[in-house]
Amino acid sequence: MSVELLVEEMKQMHAAVLGSELLEVREPEVVLQALEEGASEIPLILQWDDEPHSLVLQELRGDRVVFFNGMQLPVPPPAGTELEDQGPPRLAEEPGLESFSRDEFVRLFSQRGAVCLLSS
Repeated sequence: MSVELLVEEMKQMHAAVLGSELLEVREPEVVLQALEEGASEIPLILQWDDEPHSLVLQELRGDRVVFFNGMQLPVPPPAGTELEDQGPPRLAEEPGLESFSRDEFVRLFSQRGAVCLLSS
């Protein structure tokens, strides 16, 4: 499966369940602005390793973009632990949440084909 295919599946599912459209956003600055204005629960699809993966952006905390990652380790690492596996560099936050630096978040769009889905 590709990032584009996962994006289309998520858009179709959202429209079928909630009856509204999601807009594809490929500019990190637009997404950061939405988070600064209080938006949350923003789907992000990106190439993780050899498969596309989806995350849910929650909020900005200082210079960190906090998100929910459904692929969690069985035992959550302590907050602040650097997580470096097949995915992009990130930090563990409280259980269930991780974060990217703003710079790393911006790189996701050019290096991992990231796409966010914002409510219309």
